[in-house]
Amino acid sequence: MPDATQLRSALSHLAGESDPAHGLRALYHRAVHNEELIPQADEAARDLLLRDPENHVARAYLAALDALRAQHGPWPPSRLRHLRNAREGLDSLIEEAPTKAELRYLRLATEVHVPRFLGREETLREDRRALEGLLASGRHSLSRGTELLIREFLGSL
Repeated sequence: MPDATQLRSALSHLAGESDPAHGLRALYHRAVHNEELIPQADEAARDLLLRDPENHVARAYLAALDALRAQHGPWPPSRLRHLRNAREGLDSLIEEAPTKAELRYLRLATEVHVPRFLGREETLREDRRALEGLLASGRHSLSRGTELLIREFLGSL
C-alpha cells in the first residue's frame, strides 16, 4: 500500500485540476488509506455517470473502488468477490478503450497490490508497457497533474 508521503505527492499533482473527474481522483487516492472514504468516492463516480453514462474513467474508478473494498475487507470470501468484480470491470473497460491511459493506470495500481499468488504478472507487464508507450508518445488525454501522478507511480515500481 502506498505510504503517506506517496499520498501527499499524488494529491499535490492533482491540485488545481479542473476536469469533472478531479474530485473523484483525489477521493480515490485518499480512500486507498482511509476506507471510510470509499462510499464518498463511489458517490462521486456515480454522479459523473449520471451526467455521462459512457464515462470510461468514472466506470474505471468504480471498479478500482471495488479493489479497495477487497483491500480493506475483513472476510476473505468477500475480499475475493470484490477483487474479481474489480478485475472484470477494469478488464472490460480496457477491452473497450485499450489506449485510455488512466484505465491502464487503475488496473496496474490495482494489480500491483494483489498478493503474488493471486496476481496476474502478464497483465502487470502489459499495462506497464502500454502506459509507458502512451506517455512517451503523448497519445493520451491526461491532464498534466494526472500524467505526473502516473509517471511517479511507474517510477516507483
